[in-house]
Amino acid sequence: MATMVASEAHRPHAQNALLTAAGGVSTGGMLQKRRIFALLAHLGFANVYAMRMDLSEAAEPMQSHYHWSNDEQGYVLSSFFWGYVLSQIPGAMMARRWGGKRVFGFGVLGTSVLTMALPWCAQWLWLLYCVRALMGLLEAVTYPALLEMLTHWAPAPERATMVSFCCSGAYVGNALAMPITGAIIGIKKDVSGISSTWPCAFYLFGVLGCLWFVLWEMCASSTPGQHPTISAEERAYIDATSREDADMAGARVQVEKSARVPWIGFVVSPAAWAIYVNHFAFNYGTYTMMTYMPKFLDEVLGMNMKNAGFVSFLPYLLMAVAGIAGGRAADWFLTLSWPIRFVRIMMQLAGFTCAGGLLVCLGYLQDNRPLAVTVMTLSIGLSGLSCAGYLPNFQDISPHYAGQLYGVSNTLSNISGIIAPIVAGALLGDVKPAPAENWRNIFYLAAIVYVVAAVVWVTAMKAKPVQAVN
Repeated sequence: MATMVASEAHRPHAQNALLTAAGGVSTGGMLQKRRIFALLAHLGFANVYAMRMDLSEAAEPMQSHYHWSNDEQGYVLSSFFWGYVLSQIPGAMMARRWGGKRVFGFGVLGTSVLTMALPWCAQWLWLLYCVRALMGLLEAVTYPALLEMLTHWAPAPERATMVSFCCSGAYVGNALAMPITGAIIGIKKDVSGISSTWPCAFYLFGVLGCLWFVLWEMCASSTPGQHPTISAEERAYIDATSREDADMAGARVQVEKSARVPWIGFVVSPAAWAIYVNHFAFNYGTYTMMTYMPKFLDEVLGMNMKNAGFVSFLPYLLMAVAGIAGGRAADWFLTLSWPIRFVRIMMQLAGFTCAGGLLVCLGYLQDNRPLAVTVMTLSIGLSGLSCAGYLPNFQDISPHYAGQLYGVSNTLSNISGIIAPIVAGALLGDVKPAPAENWRNIFYLAAIVYVVAAVVWVTAMKAKPVQAVN
């Protein structure tokens, strides 16, 4: 049972004092080590998601070159998640034992090396499946490792801001990968009109991932206490606030930390399941559009790969902006003494309502290219608002074991990465181009998933530390 050490009446005063300390000169301004950590994590996710996304963009010329069916293309796109769902929980445990810095860094490095090897492997479909699954296995450790690090690095008054900024790197990676890969694909084509330069996209992003690893090793640390140059003031501020109840920043709410990871609590807690369901819904919608948006732009809206690459930049750029702005707004609302549960619900519903409602509209706009592109951009982009809802909630309810809780959640939620491409491929069928009704069914299904998750969120989520998951 949580025990309050200070009353609700003291919250605004204490929180404002902490926010003043956070922005003070004594903690280093823009060179605060937690800011540098967040930027490096942001860039790390940008790298791994660019490496994940480039195959979605290159899948069309690869399908033509290797004569894959739509079903085979769906399995190629989903094979990444065969490995991704397996190492979420082990990734969290490794990060707790060996440090998040090491696990996060080598996850990105291993993915980078395999990305550079992927074009050679693509000539054998079975080997491509295996390499993509291994990439998923390595990349899977990055998120739980980050959440483990954030339990040490993120002060409660900045929780939504830091989490959403770090994770928005994924959307920046998606945004950059699409136009860059599209441009590379369009550089040169063979006599049959199929791109011959698509392998260069994999080489480029693999090299960038390796260069990022060098920076990470030089500048990052698993905890503030392990950072060699952090100021005493900043370390004291982070240590004093990183595991607080965000609704009572400056007035600590204690939950007893169990000696072992509370796996049973992760399974039976309704508050945990509220996160799992919403995490799954967010990923289902995101992966559906991530893997099939290039095909939609090409076959339905009649845009060539080069132009489609630049148009597809916009949704993920907006998603990154919405995620960062949503996180900053959520923390700002707390300074106004808004209840944290209301803030988390508001941000989650805003993201899912925009995403699901606009997807339904998109199914009827295939004959209006400018409007279809606008609606698609807003649907994907505004879904980023939900990152200020469910993502900070891991630390809200489990300040001691947020990394392990995230490992469980990401294991379950990324089953959607296996399901979504296969379901979408089956709904499309093998007719090229697929009828408008088939695309409409894909969008309907994603919208239904959003609605179900929103209902679960409103009814079951908690915003304070829950003893069962600590």
